Amino acid sequence: MTLDGRRVRLDDVLGDSLAVLTAAPLTPALRALTEGLGARTLQVSEAGDDGTLAHWLRTGGADAALLRPDRVVLDVVPAGGTDFTGSAAWAPLLCTTRRPAPTLRPGSR
Repeated sequence: MTLDGRRVRLDDVLGDSLAVLTAAPLTPALRALTEGLGARTLQVSEAGDDGTLAHWLRTGGADAALLRPDRVVLDVVPAGGTDFTGSAAWAPLLCTTRRPAPTLRPGSR
């Protein structure tokens, strides 16, 4: 893809966090979700590529794809849909119920 007139890898643009590739503007609910996840969002029409990303989404029947940091697709928004299809299954996996270990003060055990 091209960014600021130079060729770059998609991985470099997305970084090492969750990412959302989208062919349509995000709904307010999806925007809130992606912001809450700290996911980078890339509108494929503005990606500066040769149309490969938009074609990939179209071929998969999706308006958006949520990518894990290893770039495996975690979930999709189906074409014409308004929300990810499986968030009830994966959302709990992103949180932990464990409390952090207490901070020890010097001399305490």
